[in-house]
Amino acid sequence: EPVYTEASSSWQKAFSAEKFALQNNLSIVINTVPFYKKSILPSSKVKCAGIIVQQGKVICPPKENYCALCFYKDTRGFKALILDSQSSVVPQNCFYAAGGFWTILFKNSIYEFKDIKDYRTAVGTENGGKILLILAGKKLSFMDCAKILLEYGAEKAMEFDGGSSTLLLENQKKMISSPITAKAPAYLGFKFTGK
Repeated sequence: EPVYTEASSSWQKAFSAEKFALQNNLSIVINTVPFYKKSILPSSKVKCAGIIVQQGKVICPPKENYCALCFYKDTRGFKALILDSQSSVVPQNCFYAAGGFWTILFKNSIYEFKDIKDYRTAVGTENGGKILLILAGKKLSFMDCAKILLEYGAEKAMEFDGGSSTLLLENQKKMISSPITAKAPAYLGFKFTGK
């Protein structure tokens, strides 16, 4: 079950993923939407730079040139879809959506980008969105992420914010993060219900 943070469309204080994971008893937490910072100070305010939808309500506006991960809920559970443009998100049908940067993989085709290695957070979908693959790592390019996700069966994949924002928590412990982990305005977590 996906669990999202309470983001805001205005400038807000950034917070830690660890706090979010602890408050919600989450198994997995990742960073998502890119964000603006008012200054380089640790106490600086931040603002989402892309779409956030929570239970059908647009919290942060879309950036048309960036992609989004959307979760849809039905009687059988959740389905995850990657949309190439955030303007394609239909909020009233969406349980949750988080913006990222670009689609990196679609139907076995890896999209070309500059080969810049950094800390990265990416996700991929398979089996029509019934399976969500999560990747966080260091010294990866967008194309490296696409290749790894393709090897694990992803049909489509996208990049979330990377660099100092990259973060993967498992059971409230950092598994992957950059040496200077930036606090963020929004995270996506997962709670396993045991069904």
